[in-house]
Amino acid sequence: MKKSNTDKADAYFLRGLECEEAGDIDRALKYYRKASRLGVPQAQCSLGTLYDDVIKPDNPQKAVYWYKRAVKNGDSMAAYNLAIHYRNLSKPKWHKFWMRKAAAMGDEDAKSEIKNL
Repeated sequence: MKKSNTDKADAYFLRGLECEEAGDIDRALKYYRKASRLGVPQAQCSLGTLYDDVIKPDNPQKAVYWYKRAVKNGDSMAAYNLAIHYRNLSKPKWHKFWMRKAAAMGDEDAKSEIKNL
């Protein structure tokens, strides 16, 4: 039986998680990219996080690109991560914008943090 694209995408994402947890960031990137291209929002968010926080030097442009793709595909954690990204850049307007977006998408951390804005 042939695997569907959804099955492949999910398998790539899970493999990326395994690689990331094992500390093999290069392979994690490879699998997250494959899953991301097949539309897995969690993989897109994970790519954003790797580009934002893990890979040195960081690549904020790629991080924002993948976070936004994930948000477009319904991932509230990516919106929350964008809020934190902009907070760390001292850009309060964008921090608030993305925090509100994450809260509206149902992110519990964002809902808690929005009270402090």
